[in-house]
Amino acid sequence: MSVEDLITTFALQQTPADGEWLGRCLALLRPSRPQDGSRLMKQFLDVLEQCPDLRERLQRAFWTFLENNPVRSLLAEGDMHLERSLFASLAGRCLGKVLPPAPRAGSLQDQLRSALDQPRDGAWLENLDEEVVARAMRIFTPPQGLHLEVVGALDIVSHRLAGQGLEREVLRQAPELHVQLNPFLEQARETARMVHESDPDDQHLQVLLNQCQEVVLKVRRRARRDGTSMQLTYALAAAEQSIARLRSLLDLALNRPGDQQRARFLLDLCLGEIRRHSVRDLMRHHLGLLALRVTHHAGETGHHYIAENRAQLLKLFFSAAGAGGIVAAMALIKIEIAALHLPLFFQCFFFGLNYALGFVLIHLLGFTVATKQPAMTAATLAASLSEDWSVRGNPDLRGITEKCVHTLRSQAVAILGNVLLSLPVAVLISWMWYAQFGVTAASASKAATMLHELDPVHSLALLHAALAGVGLFLSGLFSGYVDNLSAYYGVSDRLRHSPLLRRLLGQRVQVWAGYANSESGALAGNVALGFYLGGLGGVGAIFGLPLDIRHVSFAAANLGYAWHSLGPAPSVLALSLLGVALIGLVNLLVSFGLALWLAIRARGLGWAAIGRVGKQLWARNSDYCVR
Repeated sequence: MSVEDLITTFALQQTPADGEWLGRCLALLRPSRPQDGSRLMKQFLDVLEQCPDLRERLQRAFWTFLENNPVRSLLAEGDMHLERSLFASLAGRCLGKVLPPAPRAGSLQDQLRSALDQPRDGAWLENLDEEVVARAMRIFTPPQGLHLEVVGALDIVSHRLAGQGLEREVLRQAPELHVQLNPFLEQARETARMVHESDPDDQHLQVLLNQCQEVVLKVRRRARRDGTSMQLTYALAAAEQSIARLRSLLDLALNRPGDQQRARFLLDLCLGEIRRHSVRDLMRHHLGLLALRVTHHAGETGHHYIAENRAQLLKLFFSAAGAGGIVAAMALIKIEIAALHLPLFFQCFFFGLNYALGFVLIHLLGFTVATKQPAMTAATLAASLSEDWSVRGNPDLRGITEKCVHTLRSQAVAILGNVLLSLPVAVLISWMWYAQFGVTAASASKAATMLHELDPVHSLALLHAALAGVGLFLSGLFSGYVDNLSAYYGVSDRLRHSPLLRRLLGQRVQVWAGYANSESGALAGNVALGFYLGGLGGVGAIFGLPLDIRHVSFAAANLGYAWHSLGPAPSVLALSLLGVALIGLVNLLVSFGLALWLAIRARGLGWAAIGRVGKQLWARNSDYCVR
């Protein structure tokens, strides 16, 4: 980096201080490797300190750039997600990637986006040393500072927070804000008063922001009981962002943060503009909100599938064994439906109807289908995550670790109960079928096909088991979603006060309303799972993809029917038993892994938290084995 290069790029008086000028500046500073950014920036600052004339000319150009492009909009909106609709935001970002908007004159955000090279600048800016950035800020900060811009940004954010606190959905969950002192409105008034003082003090404003945060937490707690909506979830997330931004701007206005904290704040704003049209960043943010939306209403459904002591494990085993007998009958019905050779749509529909009605019957009888526990406990796992952070900023994951241990143990017992009954019951049904009709329940060709489908080596059994695990996970989400809607819209109260139902059912409407309140999510999840399992193969046939499902309980039942029909060799039988075991393992790992991932994602944590949960699970199991 030579002085001539710097003079040519930065300090020519003919060069207008706009986004194109800033882009050339960054191009000269951009390293070939992200980790070299701090070293190159240090060299640049050293050159400026050795050349006062160059430093002065560059300072004037940079100050002119800031005068022409006020920074308050960047301070008020940078690195914040203000979108309310996933699909509209996704369409806007996709368009922005393909056809970026033209930069507007006077918009610092637009000028930054035109100057920053997204694929490369994000990497080296993230690796930039905060000490180096702080040193650069001391050189380039205008003599008058940015106080007026910070004050303007404070005014914008405070009024935005006031509007977010007056959202209809927020007031619906916090009706006391209509009659009590509303901290969202008071903080806007206090901000307007404070910024005009010669010696401002933000103690009262900080108290009001704490009250706003308490309202947000109170609404979240009520939403767990009464249900939530996507609009409410967005409003609360946006309010929390605004509160955090107000605190940061107050620190800037009162000169509280150190140079490195200011540098970190500036880097986050720049990185936010780099990600402004990032689809990945948008999906990460909205996925977290959707996860919070689904897992917010943690009903009692998940708790029914978790055994925490020996008595509950024994009860779960017998419950799963009862379901195994029904699964064997469901497998026979599916074989008979397939023998009809119906058109694809009707075959998939009746497959799904068979599964759905069977799962609903199992639920009504109080039985348990194996591999459903992890999927149905997503809300429970999310509720188990501690929201308290230690001094180092690491979450306390002991609660979810214990819940994972109980879930895995319950799952193993449920699989054992399902398999130990579904296989012999299938053999018994096939023997009775042969005694009654003179033929086995499964023809020789059908039995050979079923044995091949259980082969973990020469078929796609494990892939199909993973797809079944995805369906189990999605059914748990759908169950929580319906539970949430039922609570949010007060379905049970609507049923109780429905004139039509009261005339038709009389006092029995109370019973039906209570049942709908407690069981609507579980029944909806069972129906959704049934049609997913029954229809996935048809979707694969339509698109020419190898899509199908393998569920451990049905795999064991199919093995029973195929064994009675063909009497396979011991080696084939052993390979099929291995396939059943591996199918159960994949069902469990996929559904449990996705449920655990969702639970951690709903709390805004990342893969590091999942790694910590895995380490704690491993350590706990190791200690248990040693004992």
